[in-house]
Amino acid sequence: MPSSGKITTAAVDTRAKRVIRLHELPAFLGVKRSQISEAIRTGLLHPFTVIPGGRSKCVTEDEVAALQQQAIAEATKAEALKP
Repeated sequence: MPSSGKITTAAVDTRAKRVIRLHELPAFLGVKRSQISEAIRTGLLHPFTVIPGGRSKCVTEDEVAALQQQAIAEATKAEALKP
């Protein structure tokens, strides 16, 4: 069957995401570096380099916001369980 020459494209979100460098996270989240390292070890944060071969590690703002929402939900649930 001959090709019609048409190219179909899927809708892809190409907007750039805001990133936060790992060394800025303690001030941003209000926690110690060791707690951030633990969040990385347990898979809650997934650092990456913005430029291939780069040295600075970053996480997306969306990922940090999701982590904050999870912490708020857990705190709210724990507060509701108190007599």
